[in-house]
Amino acid sequence: MARLLTLINSPYSLGAAAIFFASCMNAMIKGLSVYESVVVITAWRYALGALLVSVLWLAFRPKLPGWKAVPFHVFRGFFQISAASLFFWSVTQIPLATAAALGLTGTLMIGPLAWLLMREPLKRDVIIGTLVGFAGAIFLVNNETNLLSGSAEGPVYGYLAPILASLCHALSVVLLRFRSQSEDPIVVAFFANTLPALY
Repeated sequence: MARLLTLINSPYSLGAAAIFFASCMNAMIKGLSVYESVVVITAWRYALGALLVSVLWLAFRPKLPGWKAVPFHVFRGFFQISAASLFFWSVTQIPLATAAALGLTGTLMIGPLAWLLMREPLKRDVIIGTLVGFAGAIFLVNNETNLLSGSAEGPVYGYLAPILASLCHALSVVLLRFRSQSEDPIVVAFFANTLPALY
């Protein structure tokens, strides 16, 4: 039993659960995009997120970070809302599976950005994996749009939007590292949902 609880509480299990719920959210957004605009969908996503995290805030009463933390979270919130808006718009233009695949380029950007902004070491395997991943993204976009041939077809911006969204998301994740060691996860989640909702 103890081993099972350890497995459930491991970062890998929590990360897998986060990916599952994010995938469910993306599928719902794809369905809602037929009836609502991207602005409305984004507003409701963060408004409901703010409501849910407020319940957690009231239940656990985490320590407040102080007003000095607000400008940082406002700055980070700009990248977060940009990432969400761009990605949500992309799923209205291109297939969900394609948008999700291109959205994964954000993971590839985190390593180089962490090295650039935080001086974290960047291993050779990470560099190779990043280059291979971006090559796959370029292949996917070019295969759908003939972008590299100079005669682009289809919703080109729809294919480029999730890549730009990934860049914004990667920036928000790297910025989060500056505060994650000093703030409670509920506090971080509170700012991550309420400030974009106010945007």
